[in-house]
Amino acid sequence: MAKTPAERVNLPVFRGRDGTFETWELFVLEPRSRRSTAVRFAVVARPDAAPLATVTLQTTVPDGPGAGSFARTVVPPERLDFGPTGRFHVRFGDAEIGHGFCRGVAGEGSAAVRFNLRFTTQRTPSERTPTLLRHLPLPMRREHPHTEVRVDGWFEVAGERTDVRFALGTQLHEYGERRFEEARWLYAPELGGDESAALELLQTRIERKVLGLPAPAFASLFLRTEQEELELSELRDGWMHRVDALATGSIHARSISSNRAVVVHAHAPESRLSAHREHDPDGTPRYVARSTAADVTVEIYERPSRFGRFRPKQQLVARGSAVLELLGPEPSPGVVYAEPDASTLPESPRRSSERAHVVPPTEGRFEAHPEVLAIYAASLSYRSNLEEAAPDEDPDRPLLLRKSHRTWLPLGDEVSMPDSDVVVQSLLAIEPELAKVLGARFGFLPALLDYEVELGLLVLDEIRIERLEDPSFSPRLGWFVANDLTARVCQLFDDGRDARPFWELGKSFAGLCPVSDRLFVPTRAPLDAWPNVPLRTTVNGQVRQQANAREIRHTPRELLRACARARGGVLEPGVALLTGTPTGVAFRVSAWRKFLEDRLLDRFGRLEAAFGLYLESPDFLRPGDRVVVDGGFLGSRSIVIGSGGVS
Repeated sequence: MAKTPAERVNLPVFRGRDGTFETWELFVLEPRSRRSTAVRFAVVARPDAAPLATVTLQTTVPDGPGAGSFARTVVPPERLDFGPTGRFHVRFGDAEIGHGFCRGVAGEGSAAVRFNLRFTTQRTPSERTPTLLRHLPLPMRREHPHTEVRVDGWFEVAGERTDVRFALGTQLHEYGERRFEEARWLYAPELGGDESAALELLQTRIERKVLGLPAPAFASLFLRTEQEELELSELRDGWMHRVDALATGSIHARSISSNRAVVVHAHAPESRLSAHREHDPDGTPRYVARSTAADVTVEIYERPSRFGRFRPKQQLVARGSAVLELLGPEPSPGVVYAEPDASTLPESPRRSSERAHVVPPTEGRFEAHPEVLAIYAASLSYRSNLEEAAPDEDPDRPLLLRKSHRTWLPLGDEVSMPDSDVVVQSLLAIEPELAKVLGARFGFLPALLDYEVELGLLVLDEIRIERLEDPSFSPRLGWFVANDLTARVCQLFDDGRDARPFWELGKSFAGLCPVSDRLFVPTRAPLDAWPNVPLRTTVNGQVRQQANAREIRHTPRELLRACARARGGVLEPGVALLTGTPTGVAFRVSAWRKFLEDRLLDRFGRLEAAFGLYLESPDFLRPGDRVVVDGGFLGSRSIVIGSGGVS
């Protein structure tokens, strides 16, 4: 008989019986080197065909050359050995997995990978799913015999051996007659460099619909930190959890109770995703996208009382050292799935940059961007966004904010999320006295990153302010489309006396101004009317902003005049002017709410109120989000929000 309960839940259940499936998986993560290895033993026995048994090994090195290695062996049924009754020791051809070991060969010929891994074992399996579900007659079971265990050994690719030392691992056993229709699983054995911290999140939906109605999802959350351990895995805890797949390779989860909120965001770039199609024993396809090198951010908020406001307490981050798995009945957009018996992974499709040709509304030509000298951003330019949060200024006068020129980004696919430590240090550079309050009240500061589509003007020849009084004056200008990305958290530190430094800081972290890759230079630039430029923002394919530059309240002449005043009366070549954004940004504060908050709350109270909005809203940008701003004939600019901090 099995020696321990952990070994017992690993024992083969169906042994290749018709109409069943069974898998054993070992995930090995090395947070220091950010290398990961996954080994999978799987058998699917369809009633109308011979069992399909495979051994798959995949390694991932996010920062290394290539995408790691992939090897798979299809094992003939006669070479399957499910071992003696009562002991866990399964052999699939030349590979085997048992109680505390996993070794053998995966793949064929030059693509073969040899491996020999040993892991410590637990006496009792981890039970991080609702107790009730473990007693219901479900179509499949998911056992977790060993978790956060130590792994040592080696694997060998093309004759080159790589040692695995002091890695962290988890081992799963799944079996049943059909898989859940939908599942999202996230596992991080270490967070923030702390080996005592760990995270596991699981959401399953047995069926998406029951009797034509949406079926409930069951979610569980396990989180251990230096300070506490949360195990919210019972059905009574499920009402607190919400797990969304916002973009390909991303999940966003929130668990909110009366006094605590936990926000988990995980993302794996397409380069770190591998995907394969599986089949249930009845032939139904299931699509699995997985990464063993996902980035994870965990944010913990607390409030002093049931009716108080949430305050950020702790932020934990794992870079490239978590397992993220997404299973569903249909493929994810933009992902290519390998067949169950494929010996190689298919190449990811290149993202097309082609778009329908749009004729400019006036004569001109496209040119490359010259070097940018300075950037100014107009606020409250559209009447529709006068109620959105902004400094208290005269709405009839153009309001310009200075944006650091280092934000300019005509090339590059990724923009990194501003890091909490960098945000705090930048705030202290403006107001050192904030140190005492920030340290006592907030454990970290989320960036509250927001998008803003804008028409941009770039000065190509010198413009003196007096020339702008001439109705016939037509300066040489370039038009472009931009995304004026903004860290709203900085702007919320406005104390009502001098808002400008905080508002400008929120726009000035590196890379926060992605622009279209070229300028359109009209033969004659009108200064008293805007061109017909449709503007649109989409986030993960969802339209967030849509307007036309003709709706801008101030004329080009008025905005250029205001910009010239800010520069002492002269606009030099290389000065860029962003003309403002239409309504639809993530951070919206109505006029009546702003009126009440300004009179009832200090700036820290307003900041806490904004954190509450951030916890509830999926609109703020998170790592993995793909943001596209489009300017019609000016082209579009697409970026992905990255996990790494920027300054």
